[in-house]
Amino acid sequence: MRSQAIEDLSADDVKVMLMQRGFFDRFLHKAGKGIPHLYDSNTHKGLVTDHSTGLMWQQSSVSPKFLCFAQLEEYVNEMNQKQFAGFSDWRLPTLEEVMSLMECKRKNGDFYINPIFEHKNPWTWTADMSSTSSHCWIADFFNGRCGELHVQSPGCVRLVR
Repeated sequence: MRSQAIEDLSADDVKVMLMQRGFFDRFLHKAGKGIPHLYDSNTHKGLVTDHSTGLMWQQSSVSPKFLCFAQLEEYVNEMNQKQFAGFSDWRLPTLEEVMSLMECKRKNGDFYINPIFEHKNPWTWTADMSSTSSHCWIADFFNGRCGELHVQSPGCVRLVR
């Protein structure tokens, strides 16, 4: 799974990725089934490990406050300096990585994400910039889709390693 950010990810590229990976998106790939996850949580440390992908996630997407895209690097650096959950290699997820979490049915109250994850915020930033000027890709777990959002919009992030 791609872990490096893309600076100009187009909507067409996203559609191809969703179809190739079989990821669900309520508007772009309804036939997607996602991947079978093997989740393990450590709620004391606020972590979820997905043994299917080898990725470790923050259990919650709650940052201290809503952040615009320009503030995300500082937040990631802060979490790494604090060694959140004992690790110092946290980063923003790519759209591909975060869409691997998207479930094809509402599983967490009104959210398209496994209940093992806290769901206080409906969407999360990714590291991927859109080919649309000043926009970034997000995963929207409330609406079961991905989309583009202006980089000045406030939002939350779920870090990965």
